[in-house]
Formats: sequence, C-alpha cells, structure tokens
Amino acid sequence: MSRSISDGRRRLLVSVLVTSVLATSGSAAAEEELFDEHHAHQHGAATLEVAGEGSQLALQFRSPAMNLLGFEYQPRTAQELAATTQALEWLRQPAAFFQPSTQAACAITKSNVLAPDWSEEHSEFSAEYVFECERPTELQDLHVKLL
Repeated sequence: MSRSISDGRRRLLVSVLVTSVLATSGSAAAEEELFDEHHAHQHGAATLEVAGEGSQLALQFRSPAMNLLGFEYQPRTAQELAATTQALEWLRQPAAFFQPSTQAACAITKSNVLAPDWSEEHSEFSAEYVFECERPTELQDLHVKLL
C-alpha cells in the first residue's frame, strides 16, 4: 500500500544533532565526518544534522524512502512515481520547512537533493543545504516544519 507524502510526514520522527564546527582548514572534512558518524537507517525516523561555522549554517537531512513514500523499492506504478516526484519537489524547497532565526538574515546558497539509490537494500532520500547568514551572531534557532 502506498501513502502520500503528507501521510509519511505526519508519521516522521526527526532527531536533531546540533554542533558548532570550529573554523579550521579541515572544517569541511570535520563536518562530513560528523554527518557520517551519526547516520543510521531506521524506518519511522529521519535525521537532521545541523552544523554552524562562521556565517554558514549547514543542514543534512536523511530519511528512509519508506518514511516518505511507504516503500523502498524502485517505483513501479504511476502513483509511486508521482509520490517520488512529490517527495523530491518537497525536499527541493528547504525555505518552506527550515527557517533559521529571522534576525540572522539567512539565505539558501546551496541545495543538493539526492533521490534514493534503488539498487541499495535500504533506499533513502538525502539532502544537503547551506544557508549564508548576514548576522550569524543573531542565529538563535532553527524552526523545522514537517507538515
């Protein structure tokens, strides 16, 4: 049975890991190591990892395809293809569901959304976003809207 994206989002539990990456020459590598270290594939749960460095706020979102689609195999029907397209469109609009503190004046400078690799046993969606903040010292919170 296939579920719509909104049904999947209602049941989605998001865990958040927040960290501050120190400004060093290896900071990008440290950020990637942090993201990879805390990743686990678990149905019913998604991961949002947040890292701040200087004026940038980096987010990485991962979710099993099961959470957003109701299945983890390559879409076979028109309904499954439509659900996959809808999930990708939703993930490509990060400003609609990730909102840093307004007073920090952040804008999205990078958005990279990856569709599931259907050849894997456990298929998942992955997205990376980077916000550039004009006033990073004013960045106090990040509102996450799932519905």
